[in-house]
Amino acid sequence: MKGTKENPYDVIISGAGPAGLTAGILCGRHRLSTLILEKEDRPSPFPRGETLHAARIFTEVLGSNVLNMLSKHITAARKFNSPNAKNNFEIYRDSPSIVYEWDTFINLLINRVNETETEIRCNSEVVYPLIDKKVCIGVQLKSGEKIYGKTVMACDGYKSNIGRTMGVPYEMIQCPIVKRKISNFKGEYKGFEYFFISAGMLKYAPRFPPAIIFIFPRGNDECEIGLMVFTPEALQLRDFCDMPDDEELKRVWYELIEHYPHFSDLMKNTVVEFEGVSCINTGALHENIMPRPGLMLIGGAIGYVEASGASGIASSMRMAKFSADFAKQHNEDLWTKSLAKSYSKGLKKTKDYKHIKKTYGMYRTGLKWLLVKMRTAEEINKRWNIIKSMYKIA
Repeated sequence: MKGTKENPYDVIISGAGPAGLTAGILCGRHRLSTLILEKEDRPSPFPRGETLHAARIFTEVLGSNVLNMLSKHITAARKFNSPNAKNNFEIYRDSPSIVYEWDTFINLLINRVNETETEIRCNSEVVYPLIDKKVCIGVQLKSGEKIYGKTVMACDGYKSNIGRTMGVPYEMIQCPIVKRKISNFKGEYKGFEYFFISAGMLKYAPRFPPAIIFIFPRGNDECEIGLMVFTPEALQLRDFCDMPDDEELKRVWYELIEHYPHFSDLMKNTVVEFEGVSCINTGALHENIMPRPGLMLIGGAIGYVEASGASGIASSMRMAKFSADFAKQHNEDLWTKSLAKSYSKGLKKTKDYKHIKKTYGMYRTGLKWLLVKMRTAEEINKRWNIIKSMYKIA
């Protein structure tokens, strides 16, 4: 029987999102015995960010022409609105965003998994890594079952039980978000639009933290909208604001839809197709990527995202590829501190890791200046031309 101490899997993956499924596909292609464990009754039922940028990893994993097949809408335009939509400016990114359908993307990944010997087990929540002599040797499920593997990959995102057990400070890096998908959207602007909210500016929520409203058109009068709280900046402004729980987040969200300047006008007569509360781990990059030899923390579990756009699909998949390739190369080796250091050192030397880390530094520095130093809606609006210049230079 596979998964026992005597007959462990080569790789156990916690989480069947884009990172976990990618790891499962590539480990399967490497002929590694692989098990993906997913806590829900199907892989990734909650739609995460449904935009991405063209990247080679998609064709490597899913095949040629996949981005054309997935695409619903493409735009490089961005419009940023100051608090209360007093001012705005527009920029164009070098790489356009591709809007896609989450379920279609996940199903494509599942189909690729099914082309390998990799197994997927749903309704199987991982709660702990199994540690023996400071080396990870498997996982324990919520049911109490223990499953053994030579390598464990935690790809279970912002709610990672493994990451929490290993000391990842999620309360510092999780940015609460409420997301809604709508139809009958009649907005004329086809690019992505953002509305900054400064701490304490809302009369109906005077302790609400700094946040941003987003509007992502999807074509055919469909749109993704939402509200995301800037957690690191909120924590620096404890004297002026509080972190909202889910109920407060939704309450404020509904008020914004009804009353926020310009945004509320765009929401008139729209039809709700989906709504949910979640988090994006875009507050910080947790750099301890292998807290125990044999235990890899991948993608959203460590905030491995493009912070400026809160997008982690491609980066998480690339990290999963690096991890799968490393597992193949060292499958016959016993995990030691030295081998763990080799993995961490190798990943941190990649162009992708360096870019993620650099972007975090620039992005959080800019938000600190904007939302913490200036803080009030009045100050931000007063200096909006400076902000415009900074965005266009960046």
